[in-house]
Amino acid sequence: MLQNLLQEVPRPEGTQAEILQSDETAPGAIPEQAPRDCVLVLGMHRSGTSALSGLLHLAGCAQPANVMPPLVENPKGFFESTRIRACNDDILQSAGSAWHDWTAFDPDWTDGPEQADFHDRALETLTEEFGAAPLFVFKDPRICRLVPFWLGVLKSAKCQAHIVHIHRNPLEVAASLQRRNGMSADYGLLLWLRHVLEAEASTRGQSRHFVSYNDILNDPVQVIDATQDALGVTGLRGSAQGVEVFGDFIAAELRHFSEPVGEVTTNPEVSIWVRRSFEILESWAASGEIAADHAELDRIRAEFNQTGPMFAGLVQEGRELGAANKKLASEIEQAQAAALTQQSKIAQQLEAIRALETAAATDQAELATTRAAVIQGQHDLTAAQGTIAAREGELALAQDDLSKVRADVAQAKAALEDAQREISQQRSRLDGQGIALAERFEEISRLTLLLVKSERQREALTKRLAASDLHAADVEAHRNALLLSTSWRVTAPLRRVVTALRGLRRRG
Repeated sequence: MLQNLLQEVPRPEGTQAEILQSDETAPGAIPEQAPRDCVLVLGMHRSGTSALSGLLHLAGCAQPANVMPPLVENPKGFFESTRIRACNDDILQSAGSAWHDWTAFDPDWTDGPEQADFHDRALETLTEEFGAAPLFVFKDPRICRLVPFWLGVLKSAKCQAHIVHIHRNPLEVAASLQRRNGMSADYGLLLWLRHVLEAEASTRGQSRHFVSYNDILNDPVQVIDATQDALGVTGLRGSAQGVEVFGDFIAAELRHFSEPVGEVTTNPEVSIWVRRSFEILESWAASGEIAADHAELDRIRAEFNQTGPMFAGLVQEGRELGAANKKLASEIEQAQAAALTQQSKIAQQLEAIRALETAAATDQAELATTRAAVIQGQHDLTAAQGTIAAREGELALAQDDLSKVRADVAQAKAALEDAQREISQQRSRLDGQGIALAERFEEISRLTLLLVKSERQREALTKRLAASDLHAADVEAHRNALLLSTSWRVTAPLRRVVTALRGLRRRG
Protein backbone atom coordinates (compact mmCIF):
# COMPACT_ATOMS: atom_id res chain seq x y z
CA MET A 1 0.00 0.00 0.00
CA LEU A 2 2.94 2.28 0.72
CA GLN A 3 4.20 1.93 -2.84
CA ASN A 4 0.79 2.77 -4.24
CA LEU A 5 0.86 6.09 -2.38
CA LEU A 6 4.28 7.09 -3.68
CA GLN A 7 4.25 9.31 -6.74
CA GLU A 8 6.67 8.92 -9.62
CA VAL A 9 8.19 12.30 -10.45
CA PRO A 10 9.65 12.91 -13.94
CA ARG A 11 12.90 14.85 -13.72
CA PRO A 12 14.17 16.86 -16.71
CA GLU A 13 17.76 16.58 -17.83
CA GLY A 14 20.18 19.48 -18.25
CA THR A 15 20.99 22.59 -16.27
CA GLN A 16 18.54 25.14 -15.00
CA ALA A 17 19.26 27.44 -17.96
CA GLU A 18 18.71 24.61 -20.46
CA ILE A 19 15.45 23.64 -18.83
CA LEU A 20 14.08 27.19 -18.79
CA GLN A 21 15.16 27.94 -22.37
CA SER A 22 13.43 26.31 -25.37
CA ASP A 23 13.67 26.65 -29.16
CA GLU A 24 10.71 28.99 -29.24
CA THR A 25 12.12 31.47 -26.71
CA ALA A 26 14.84 34.02 -27.13
CA PRO A 27 18.06 33.51 -25.13
CA GLY A 28 17.64 34.71 -21.56
CA ALA A 29 13.82 34.66 -21.71
CA ILE A 30 11.93 32.47 -19.23
CA PRO A 31 9.16 30.43 -20.89
CA GLU A 32 5.73 30.23 -19.40
CA GLN A 33 5.33 27.27 -17.01
CA ALA A 34 2.35 25.71 -15.37
CA PRO A 35 2.22 26.84 -11.72
CA ARG A 36 3.62 24.32 -9.28
CA ASP A 37 2.93 23.88 -5.59
CA CYS A 38 5.60 23.58 -2.92
CA VAL A 39 4.71 22.57 0.63
CA LEU A 40 7.44 24.29 2.67
CA VAL A 41 7.88 22.72 6.13
CA LEU A 42 9.32 25.10 8.72
CA GLY A 43 10.31 24.09 12.22
CA MET A 44 13.16 23.98 14.71
CA HIS A 45 15.58 21.04 14.67
CA ARG A 46 14.26 17.97 16.54
CA SER A 47 10.68 19.28 16.31
CA GLY A 48 9.11 16.70 13.97
CA THR A 49 9.89 18.30 10.60
CA SER A 50 11.01 14.90 9.25
CA ALA A 51 7.84 13.17 10.44
CA LEU A 52 5.63 15.85 8.86
CA SER A 53 7.61 15.78 5.60
CA GLY A 54 7.33 11.99 5.50
CA LEU A 55 3.55 12.20 5.90
CA LEU A 56 3.32 14.80 3.13
CA HIS A 57 5.42 12.56 0.88
CA LEU A 58 3.10 9.63 1.55
CA ALA A 59 0.15 11.93 0.88
CA GLY A 60 1.42 12.67 -2.63
CA CYS A 61 4.24 15.24 -2.43
CA ALA A 62 7.43 14.43 -4.32
CA GLN A 63 10.62 14.23 -2.28
CA PRO A 64 14.07 15.41 -3.44
CA ALA A 65 16.26 13.28 -5.67
CA ASN A 66 19.17 13.19 -3.22
CA VAL A 67 17.57 12.31 0.10
CA MET A 68 19.52 12.19 3.34
CA PRO A 69 19.80 8.55 4.47
CA PRO A 70 18.12 7.49 7.74
CA LEU A 71 20.17 7.65 10.92
CA VAL A 72 19.71 6.33 14.44
CA GLU A 73 18.16 9.65 15.46
CA ASN A 74 15.71 9.46 12.52
CA PRO A 75 15.22 5.80 11.55
CA LYS A 76 12.27 6.64 9.25
CA GLY A 77 14.36 9.13 7.27
CA PHE A 78 14.74 12.93 6.96
CA PHE A 79 13.01 13.60 3.61
CA GLU A 80 15.32 16.50 2.90
CA SER A 81 17.92 17.13 0.22
CA THR A 82 21.59 16.69 1.06
CA ARG A 83 22.49 19.27 -1.61
CA ILE A 84 20.06 21.90 -0.33
CA ARG A 85 21.30 21.30 3.21
CA ALA A 86 24.88 21.88 2.01
CA CYS A 87 23.78 25.05 0.22
CA ASN A 88 22.15 26.37 3.41
CA ASP A 89 25.26 25.59 5.47
CA ASP A 90 27.34 27.54 2.96
CA ILE A 91 24.93 30.49 3.10
CA LEU A 92 25.04 30.58 6.90
CA GLN A 93 28.82 30.32 6.90
CA SER A 94 29.12 33.16 4.37
CA ALA A 95 27.14 35.35 6.80
CA GLY A 96 29.28 34.34 9.79
CA SER A 97 26.62 32.06 11.22
CA ALA A 98 25.80 28.34 11.58
CA TRP A 99 22.82 26.06 12.13
CA HIS A 100 23.32 26.22 15.90
CA ASP A 101 23.59 30.06 16.04
CA TRP A 102 20.84 31.51 18.24
CA THR A 103 21.37 35.15 17.18
CA ALA A 104 19.49 36.87 14.36
CA PHE A 105 20.69 36.30 10.83
CA ASP A 106 22.61 39.27 9.39
CA PRO A 107 19.97 41.37 7.53
CA ASP A 108 22.65 43.05 5.41
CA TRP A 109 23.59 39.74 3.80
CA THR A 110 20.55 39.87 1.49
CA ASP A 111 21.94 43.03 -0.12
CA GLY A 112 25.50 41.72 -0.42
CA PRO A 113 27.19 40.39 -3.57
CA GLU A 114 27.11 36.75 -2.42
CA GLN A 115 23.33 36.68 -2.33
CA ALA A 116 23.00 36.70 -6.13
CA ASP A 117 25.47 33.84 -6.57
CA PHE A 118 23.70 31.75 -3.94
CA HIS A 119 20.35 32.55 -5.56
CA ASP A 120 21.48 31.03 -8.88
CA ARG A 121 22.99 28.03 -7.12
CA ALA A 122 19.84 27.48 -5.05
CA LEU A 123 17.58 27.81 -8.09
CA GLU A 124 19.60 25.24 -10.05
CA THR A 125 19.77 22.87 -7.09
CA LEU A 126 16.01 23.18 -6.49
CA THR A 127 15.27 22.29 -10.12
CA GLU A 128 17.66 19.34 -10.13
CA GLU A 129 16.24 18.00 -6.89
CA PHE A 130 12.53 18.26 -7.75
CA GLY A 131 12.48 18.48 -11.54
CA ALA A 132 9.05 19.39 -12.90
CA ALA A 133 7.08 17.85 -10.04
CA PRO A 134 3.74 19.68 -9.77
CA LEU A 135 3.66 19.14 -5.98
CA PHE A 136 6.66 18.59 -3.73
CA VAL A 137 7.64 18.85 -0.05
CA PHE A 138 10.58 21.11 0.76
CA LYS A 139 12.21 20.95 4.19
CA ASP A 140 15.36 21.88 6.10
CA PRO A 141 15.23 23.42 9.62
CA ARG A 142 17.93 25.90 8.53
CA ILE A 143 15.38 27.57 6.24
CA CYS A 144 13.65 29.00 9.35
CA ARG A 145 16.37 31.67 9.41
CA LEU A 146 16.57 31.99 5.60
CA VAL A 147 12.87 32.24 4.69
CA PRO A 148 13.05 35.46 2.60
CA PHE A 149 15.90 34.05 0.53
CA TRP A 150 14.12 30.77 -0.28
CA LEU A 151 10.77 32.42 -0.95
CA GLY A 152 12.57 34.45 -3.61
CA VAL A 153 14.11 31.28 -5.09
CA LEU A 154 10.72 29.53 -5.17
CA LYS A 155 9.19 32.54 -6.88
CA SER A 156 11.93 32.44 -9.55
CA ALA A 157 11.18 28.76 -10.05
CA LYS A 158 7.47 29.58 -10.62
CA CYS A 159 6.51 27.64 -7.48
CA GLN A 160 3.70 28.64 -5.14
CA ALA A 161 4.83 28.20 -1.56
CA HIS A 162 2.36 26.71 0.94
CA ILE A 163 3.92 26.86 4.39
CA VAL A 164 3.33 24.43 7.26
CA HIS A 165 4.82 25.45 10.62
CA ILE A 166 5.45 22.64 13.07
CA HIS A 167 6.53 23.16 16.67
CA ARG A 168 7.32 20.90 19.57
CA ASN A 169 7.52 21.37 23.32
CA PRO A 170 10.76 23.40 23.72
CA LEU A 171 11.84 21.36 26.76
CA GLU A 172 11.68 18.18 24.64
CA VAL A 173 13.66 19.87 21.88
CA ALA A 174 16.30 21.06 24.35
CA ALA A 175 16.59 17.58 25.86
CA SER A 176 16.98 16.01 22.42
CA LEU A 177 19.67 18.52 21.43
CA GLN A 178 21.44 17.98 24.71
CA ARG A 179 21.67 14.25 24.10
CA ARG A 180 22.51 14.48 20.40
CA ASN A 181 24.77 17.57 20.38
CA GLY A 182 25.79 18.08 23.98
CA MET A 183 24.09 21.50 24.20
CA SER A 184 22.90 22.86 27.51
CA ALA A 185 19.14 23.01 28.00
CA ASP A 186 19.17 26.84 28.17
CA TYR A 187 21.08 27.08 24.92
CA GLY A 188 18.60 24.68 23.29
CA LEU A 189 15.72 26.94 24.39
CA LEU A 190 17.44 29.97 22.80
CA LEU A 191 17.80 28.09 19.50
CA TRP A 192 14.15 27.02 19.63
CA LEU A 193 12.99 30.60 20.24
CA ARG A 194 15.12 32.03 17.41
CA HIS A 195 13.87 29.50 14.84
CA VAL A 196 10.15 29.75 15.62
CA LEU A 197 10.13 33.57 15.87
CA GLU A 198 12.05 34.11 12.60
CA ALA A 199 9.98 31.53 10.70
CA GLU A 200 6.68 33.01 11.92
CA ALA A 201 7.57 36.64 11.20
CA SER A 202 9.00 35.90 7.75
CA THR A 203 5.91 34.04 6.51
CA ARG A 204 3.12 36.45 7.44
CA GLY A 205 0.84 37.10 4.54
CA GLN A 206 1.76 33.74 2.97
CA SER A 207 -0.42 30.64 2.63
CA ARG A 208 0.41 28.96 5.90
CA HIS A 209 -0.83 26.52 8.55
CA PHE A 210 0.32 25.62 12.08
CA VAL A 211 0.53 22.11 13.55
CA SER A 212 2.15 20.61 16.64
CA TYR A 213 4.29 17.52 16.99
CA ASN A 214 1.72 16.05 19.38
CA ASP A 215 -0.97 16.38 16.70
CA ILE A 216 1.11 14.27 14.30
CA LEU A 217 1.63 11.54 16.88
CA ASN A 218 -2.02 11.52 17.96
CA ASP A 219 -3.82 11.76 14.61
CA PRO A 220 -1.60 12.00 11.49
CA VAL A 221 -4.54 11.62 9.10
CA GLN A 222 -6.35 14.59 10.64
CA VAL A 223 -3.15 16.67 10.31
CA ILE A 224 -2.97 15.97 6.57
CA ASP A 225 -6.69 16.67 6.08
CA ALA A 226 -6.49 19.94 8.04
CA THR A 227 -3.37 21.00 6.13
CA GLN A 228 -5.04 20.40 2.79
CA ASP A 229 -8.14 22.32 3.87
CA ALA A 230 -6.15 25.24 5.28
CA LEU A 231 -3.72 25.61 2.36
CA GLY A 232 -6.06 24.62 -0.45
CA VAL A 233 -3.43 22.30 -1.92
CA THR A 234 -4.92 19.89 -4.43
CA GLY A 235 -3.59 16.40 -4.94
CA LEU A 236 -2.95 15.44 -1.33
CA ARG A 237 -4.25 12.07 -0.22
CA GLY A 238 -5.81 12.27 3.20
CA SER A 239 -8.18 10.12 5.21
CA ALA A 240 -9.70 8.58 2.08
CA GLN A 241 -6.55 6.63 1.26
CA GLY A 242 -3.87 7.08 3.89
CA VAL A 243 -5.20 5.92 7.27
CA GLU A 244 -3.32 2.65 7.43
CA VAL A 245 -0.15 3.92 5.80
CA PHE A 246 0.06 7.09 7.91
CA GLY A 247 -0.47 5.06 11.07
CA ASP A 248 2.29 2.62 10.12
CA PHE A 249 4.70 5.48 9.39
CA ILE A 250 4.13 7.40 12.64
CA ALA A 251 5.39 5.39 15.60
CA ALA A 252 4.89 6.88 19.05
CA GLU A 253 7.76 4.78 20.44
CA LEU A 254 10.19 6.83 18.34
CA ARG A 255 9.53 9.74 20.67
CA HIS A 256 12.36 9.61 23.21
CA PHE A 257 11.44 12.73 25.21
CA SER A 258 8.02 13.77 26.50
CA GLU A 259 7.18 16.75 28.69
CA PRO A 260 3.69 17.95 29.70
CA VAL A 261 2.66 21.34 28.29
CA GLY A 262 2.36 22.68 31.82
CA GLU A 263 6.07 22.10 32.41
CA VAL A 264 6.67 24.97 29.96
CA THR A 265 3.77 27.35 30.46
CA THR A 266 3.91 27.30 34.27
CA ASN A 267 7.61 26.81 34.81
CA PRO A 268 9.18 30.02 36.22
CA GLU A 269 12.65 28.81 35.27
CA VAL A 270 11.70 28.94 31.59
CA SER A 271 11.96 32.39 29.97
CA ILE A 272 8.67 34.28 29.58
CA TRP A 273 9.57 34.70 25.89
CA VAL A 274 9.68 30.93 25.43
CA ARG A 275 6.54 30.34 27.49
CA ARG A 276 4.40 32.90 25.67
CA SER A 277 5.66 31.93 22.21
CA PHE A 278 4.87 28.30 22.92
CA GLU A 279 1.40 29.16 24.27
CA ILE A 280 0.58 31.18 21.13
CA LEU A 281 1.79 28.43 18.77
CA GLU A 282 -0.17 25.83 20.72
CA SER A 283 -3.28 27.98 20.45
CA TRP A 284 -2.83 28.48 16.71
CA ALA A 285 -2.30 24.76 16.12
CA ALA A 286 -5.46 23.92 18.07
CA SER A 287 -7.83 26.71 16.92
CA GLY A 288 -6.21 28.54 14.05
CA GLU A 289 -4.02 31.64 13.72
CA ILE A 290 -5.06 34.81 15.60
CA ALA A 291 -3.75 38.05 14.05
CA ALA A 292 -3.94 39.83 17.40
CA ASP A 293 -1.09 37.67 18.66
CA HIS A 294 1.30 39.09 16.05
CA ALA A 295 2.00 42.16 18.15
CA GLU A 296 3.10 40.13 21.15
CA LEU A 297 5.32 37.92 19.02
CA ASP A 298 6.85 41.04 17.46
CA ARG A 299 7.50 42.45 20.93
CA ILE A 300 9.14 39.20 22.07
CA ARG A 301 11.30 39.10 18.97
CA ALA A 302 12.33 42.74 19.35
CA GLU A 303 13.25 42.29 23.01
CA PHE A 304 15.09 39.11 22.15
CA ASN A 305 17.09 40.93 19.47
CA GLN A 306 17.84 43.91 21.70
CA THR A 307 19.02 41.96 24.71
CA GLY A 308 20.90 39.37 22.68
CA PRO A 309 24.17 41.32 22.41
CA MET A 310 24.12 41.98 26.16
CA PHE A 311 24.55 38.34 27.07
CA ALA A 312 26.08 37.06 23.84
CA GLY A 313 29.41 36.81 25.63
CA LEU A 314 27.86 34.77 28.40
CA VAL A 315 26.18 32.54 25.87
CA GLN A 316 29.43 32.15 23.99
CA GLU A 317 31.16 31.21 27.20
CA GLY A 318 28.36 28.80 27.90
CA ARG A 319 28.76 27.37 24.42
CA GLU A 320 32.46 26.91 24.99
CA LEU A 321 31.79 25.29 28.32
CA GLY A 322 29.16 23.15 26.67
CA ALA A 323 31.62 22.17 23.96
CA ALA A 324 34.21 21.39 26.64
CA ASN A 325 31.63 19.38 28.57
CA LYS A 326 30.65 17.59 25.40
CA LYS A 327 34.28 16.81 24.68
CA LEU A 328 34.79 15.68 28.26
CA ALA A 329 31.62 13.58 28.10
CA SER A 330 32.84 12.09 24.85
CA GLU A 331 36.20 11.32 26.41
CA ILE A 332 34.49 9.82 29.46
CA GLU A 333 32.25 7.79 27.18
CA GLN A 334 35.25 6.62 25.20
CA ALA A 335 37.11 5.80 28.42
CA GLN A 336 34.07 3.89 29.69
CA ALA A 337 33.82 2.07 26.40
CA ALA A 338 37.54 1.29 26.58
CA ALA A 339 37.10 0.12 30.18
CA LEU A 340 34.19 -2.09 29.18
CA THR A 341 36.26 -3.43 26.32
CA GLN A 342 39.15 -4.06 28.70
CA GLN A 343 36.82 -5.71 31.22
CA SER A 344 35.47 -7.88 28.46
CA LYS A 345 39.00 -8.81 27.45
CA ILE A 346 39.90 -9.56 31.09
CA ALA A 347 36.77 -11.68 31.45
CA GLN A 348 37.71 -13.52 28.29
CA GLN A 349 41.27 -13.99 29.57
CA LEU A 350 39.97 -15.27 32.94
CA GLU A 351 37.68 -17.63 31.11
CA ALA A 352 40.64 -18.74 29.01
CA ILE A 353 42.70 -19.25 32.20
CA ARG A 354 39.90 -21.31 33.76
CA ALA A 355 39.71 -23.33 30.60
CA LEU A 356 43.49 -23.83 30.67
CA GLU A 357 43.34 -24.87 34.35
CA THR A 358 40.59 -27.33 33.60
CA ALA A 359 42.54 -28.62 30.64
CA ALA A 360 45.69 -28.84 32.81
CA ALA A 361 43.82 -30.85 35.46
CA THR A 362 42.51 -33.13 32.77
CA ASP A 363 46.00 -33.42 31.30
CA GLN A 364 47.45 -34.30 34.73
CA ALA A 365 44.84 -37.00 35.21
CA GLU A 366 45.53 -38.29 31.74
CA LEU A 367 49.31 -38.11 32.49
CA ALA A 368 48.87 -40.20 35.66
CA THR A 369 46.83 -42.70 33.69
CA THR A 370 49.46 -42.68 30.99
CA ARG A 371 52.23 -43.25 33.52
CA ALA A 372 50.37 -46.21 35.00
CA ALA A 373 49.80 -47.51 31.53
CA VAL A 374 53.51 -47.07 30.75
CA ILE A 375 54.54 -48.99 33.90
CA GLN A 376 52.09 -51.73 33.08
CA GLY A 377 53.36 -51.62 29.54
CA GLN A 378 56.94 -52.05 30.77
CA HIS A 379 55.87 -55.14 32.77
CA ASP A 380 54.03 -56.43 29.76
CA LEU A 381 57.09 -55.67 27.63
CA THR A 382 59.33 -57.69 29.95
CA ALA A 383 56.90 -60.58 29.83
CA ALA A 384 56.59 -60.19 26.11
CA GLN A 385 60.38 -60.22 25.75
CA GLY A 386 60.51 -63.53 27.67
CA THR A 387 57.76 -64.88 25.51
CA ILE A 388 59.63 -63.66 22.44
CA ALA A 389 62.83 -65.41 23.61
CA ALA A 390 60.89 -68.65 24.11
CA ARG A 391 59.23 -68.21 20.77
CA GLU A 392 62.63 -67.57 19.20
CA GLY A 393 63.90 -70.93 20.61
CA GLU A 394 60.79 -72.65 19.33
CA LEU A 395 61.33 -70.91 16.03
CA ALA A 396 64.94 -72.19 15.85
CA LEU A 397 63.70 -75.76 16.45
CA ALA A 398 60.95 -75.23 13.95
CA GLN A 399 63.48 -73.98 11.45
CA ASP A 400 65.55 -77.14 12.00
CA ASP A 401 62.43 -79.24 11.52
CA LEU A 402 61.65 -77.20 8.48
CA SER A 403 65.10 -77.87 7.07
CA LYS A 404 64.57 -81.59 7.61
CA VAL A 405 61.14 -81.40 6.09
CA ARG A 406 62.58 -79.53 3.13
CA ALA A 407 65.21 -82.32 2.73
CA ASP A 408 62.47 -84.94 2.97
CA VAL A 409 60.43 -83.01 0.45
CA ALA A 410 63.45 -82.87 -1.85
CA GLN A 411 63.89 -86.70 -1.51
CA ALA A 412 60.17 -87.16 -2.03
CA LYS A 413 60.34 -85.00 -5.11
CA ALA A 414 63.22 -87.09 -6.42
CA ALA A 415 61.31 -90.31 -5.60
CA LEU A 416 58.26 -88.84 -7.22
CA GLU A 417 60.23 -88.07 -10.31
CA ASP A 418 61.56 -91.66 -10.35
CA ALA A 419 58.04 -92.97 -9.81
CA GLN A 420 56.78 -90.78 -12.59
CA ARG A 421 59.49 -92.17 -14.88
CA GLU A 422 58.60 -95.70 -13.78
CA ILE A 423 54.94 -95.00 -14.39
CA SER A 424 55.79 -93.69 -17.81
CA GLN A 425 57.73 -96.89 -18.51
CA GLN A 426 54.92 -99.01 -17.06
CA ARG A 427 52.46 -97.15 -19.24
CA SER A 428 54.64 -97.94 -22.25
CA ARG A 429 54.79 -101.64 -21.23
CA LEU A 430 51.09 -101.59 -20.46
CA ASP A 431 50.39 -100.16 -23.86
CA GLY A 432 52.40 -103.12 -25.34
CA GLN A 433 50.66 -105.63 -23.07
CA GLY A 434 47.34 -104.13 -24.11
CA ILE A 435 48.14 -104.96 -27.72
CA ALA A 436 49.20 -108.50 -26.74
CA LEU A 437 46.13 -108.90 -24.60
CA ALA A 438 43.95 -107.84 -27.49
CA GLU A 439 45.66 -110.51 -29.64
CA ARG A 440 45.23 -113.02 -26.80
CA PHE A 441 41.51 -112.15 -26.55
CA GLU A 442 41.23 -112.82 -30.25
CA GLU A 443 42.92 -116.17 -29.81
CA ILE A 444 40.62 -116.94 -26.89
CA SER A 445 37.59 -116.13 -29.03
CA ARG A 446 38.82 -118.50 -31.73
CA LEU A 447 39.61 -121.23 -29.22
CA THR A 448 36.25 -120.67 -27.56
CA LEU A 449 34.55 -121.40 -30.83
CA LEU A 450 36.62 -124.59 -31.20
CA LEU A 451 35.79 -125.55 -27.61
CA VAL A 452 32.13 -125.05 -28.22
CA LYS A 453 32.46 -127.18 -31.35
CA SER A 454 34.33 -129.90 -29.43
CA GLU A 455 31.78 -129.91 -26.65
CA ARG A 456 29.03 -130.27 -29.13
CA GLN A 457 30.90 -133.21 -30.74
CA ARG A 458 31.42 -134.79 -27.34
CA GLU A 459 27.76 -134.37 -26.41
CA ALA A 460 26.77 -135.85 -29.76
CA LEU A 461 29.13 -138.76 -29.28
CA THR A 462 27.89 -139.32 -25.78
CA LYS A 463 24.33 -139.43 -27.05
CA ARG A 464 25.29 -141.91 -29.74
CA LEU A 465 27.08 -144.01 -27.26
CA ALA A 466 24.13 -144.04 -25.00
CA ALA A 467 21.89 -145.03 -27.87
CA SER A 468 24.24 -147.68 -29.37
CA ASP A 469 25.30 -151.02 -28.24
CA LEU A 470 29.01 -150.37 -28.73
CA HIS A 471 31.30 -152.15 -26.42
CA ALA A 472 33.57 -150.43 -23.97
CA ALA A 473 36.51 -151.24 -26.15
CA ASP A 474 35.01 -149.33 -28.96
CA VAL A 475 34.28 -146.37 -26.65
CA GLU A 476 37.77 -146.25 -25.44
CA ALA A 477 38.96 -146.36 -28.99
CA HIS A 478 36.81 -143.38 -29.85
CA ARG A 479 37.98 -141.48 -26.73
CA ASN A 480 41.57 -142.02 -27.61
CA ALA A 481 40.93 -140.89 -31.12
CA LEU A 482 39.31 -137.70 -29.71
CA LEU A 483 42.16 -136.97 -27.37
CA LEU A 484 44.56 -137.43 -30.23
CA SER A 485 42.55 -135.16 -32.45
CA THR A 486 43.77 -131.68 -33.44
CA SER A 487 40.75 -129.92 -31.88
CA TRP A 488 41.47 -131.40 -28.49
CA ARG A 489 45.07 -130.41 -28.56
CA VAL A 490 44.29 -126.88 -29.72
CA THR A 491 41.66 -126.25 -27.04
CA ALA A 492 43.79 -127.56 -24.23
CA PRO A 493 44.93 -124.03 -23.10
CA LEU A 494 41.40 -122.81 -23.19
CA ARG A 495 40.25 -125.67 -21.03
CA ARG A 496 42.90 -124.83 -18.53
CA VAL A 497 41.72 -121.23 -18.42
CA VAL A 498 38.13 -122.35 -17.94
CA THR A 499 39.17 -124.74 -15.19
CA ALA A 500 41.09 -121.94 -13.46
CA LEU A 501 38.13 -119.57 -13.70
CA ARG A 502 35.88 -122.21 -12.15
CA GLY A 503 38.33 -122.61 -9.29
CA LEU A 504 38.36 -118.84 -8.69
CA ARG A 505 34.59 -118.79 -8.59
CA ARG A 506 34.47 -121.53 -5.99
CA ARG A 507 37.02 -119.75 -3.79
CA GLY A 508 35.21 -116.46 -4.14
